[in-house]
Amino acid sequence: MLNGFFRSWVFAPEEVVSRNVVRVTGRNFTKLSGLPEQTPPPILFSGQLSESSLPPLYTLLIGAFQIVDIWQTKADDNECGVDFAYGWNTGTFAGCHRLSVTTLQEGGASYLRLTLACLSCNPMDDGRRSWVETLGFLSVFHKVYAEVLFRAVVGDVVTKLEASGARVHPVADHE
Repeated sequence: MLNGFFRSWVFAPEEVVSRNVVRVTGRNFTKLSGLPEQTPPPILFSGQLSESSLPPLYTLLIGAFQIVDIWQTKADDNECGVDFAYGWNTGTFAGCHRLSVTTLQEGGASYLRLTLACLSCNPMDDGRRSWVETLGFLSVFHKVYAEVLFRAVVGDVVTKLEASGARVHPVADHE
């Protein structure tokens, strides 16, 4: 699912900007404290993402996101996912995206449910407004942008499932 997110046409402009800022300034858009000192090598190009496996925990993606959790629920739930954070936990803007897949059984058939959950916040909670809150339209833009990115993820998964011969019937569920 990460490929659908980071390799999509929707993400391409952000990838170009992020990668060039990292190259020119040597600084990443994401800086989280409390992580191990030794982290995996960063992935600077979406083309470096594997088609079959997730990058290791704490991998920095394109200078702007960091994998902070890879998880799987108990075997009977059949749910797994990846959480990747952005921003600075010592600044006024940060957040997390969670992509998850749940395998559901109904009437003898198996179904996949893909989910995107997003959270943006001011980690300092010091009464100051973040620059995203100050420029209110950015908050709305970020929500719409995340939704369009998720649609790219779903499209990528559907294409791969259809290519493998699976029957696919996408259903939108706005909970």
